Amino acid sequence: IGYVGAIVISLFDYKSIAKLWPLIAVFCIGLMALTSVFGITVAGTDDKAWIRIGGISFQPSELVKIGFIVTLAKHLDVLREREKLKSFWQIMLLFCHAAIPMGIIHLQGDDGAVLVFLFIFLAMCFGAGVQLRYFAAFCVLADFTDLRLISQKHGKSGQIADVCSSQIVVKICGFTTKDFADDYIIAYFSGFA
Repeated sequence: IGYVGAIVISLFDYKSIAKLWPLIAVFCIGLMALTSVFGITVAGTDDKAWIRIGGISFQPSELVKIGFIVTLAKHLDVLREREKLKSFWQIMLLFCHAAIPMGIIHLQGDDGAVLVFLFIFLAMCFGAGVQLRYFAAFCVLADFTDLRLISQKHGKSGQIADVCSSQIVVKICGFTTKDFADDYIIAYFSGFA
């Protein structure tokens, strides 16, 4: 079935498929929502990320991966055409683009698929020319968010982690005083402001 599907898809012009990105996005979000409500657990797994149709079980996240690639490619192409791949806000929207399907799939319990989505996202963004400083800032924020949660669990306020993550992210991203608004936004997202 997979080979037949690949042959059929290869007959379409990829530009015409990219024009359908809004429909593809709605279909993928609907499919993930359907799985969240009516998903089942298949023997040998502990996630609720499968749907049974007519006696056949399949994992909708596999179809969503294809839709994710199409919509992310279109998103990156639009940013590249408008020369917005260096814009902080546009990069945050890219992260949101990835976070929505990854968050829903995580809630279904399929963290293996989340890692695949993350790899696809990172590879496509790197290939499109997104600056690595944004990925470094994201990693630092994620790391210090874990530190903050750990410090709160042990009765600390988490403020040390907030201050450190804000300062490190500002330095990694290379912002200057003229970028004060961006500095404040990063500090806000890390919980410092």
